[in-house]
Amino acid sequence: MATYCEISCCSPAVALLCSFLLGFGDSCFNTQIYSIVGVMYPDKSGAAFSLFKFSQSLSAAIGFFYSSHLLMKWQLLILVVTGTAGSIAFTTVEWRLHTETPYQALHNQEDESK
Repeated sequence: MATYCEISCCSPAVALLCSFLLGFGDSCFNTQIYSIVGVMYPDKSGAAFSLFKFSQSLSAAIGFFYSSHLLMKWQLLILVVTGTAGSIAFTTVEWRLHTETPYQALHNQEDESK
């Protein structure tokens, strides 16, 4: 009979490939977000970038905190829910940015914040 590790553990090559793909996807995602933030906030780019990095770091800290308290299935559920919500939000902003001119997008955003 096979042990748990023989069934569930993957080879080091597969683990390295998955690590590379996760890192590559993360770098592509961050590059796109930086370009969107730079286009949407040309006058306040410093504040926008620092707010983005603050929220990203806060999310990482929260993730590190709950990782030692929750089971893996709940951690994966949180990852799937927040990843899906983030992808939907990113697609919405990207679509809005490409369908409107940058001036219209900024003007509409200022009107919504009032």
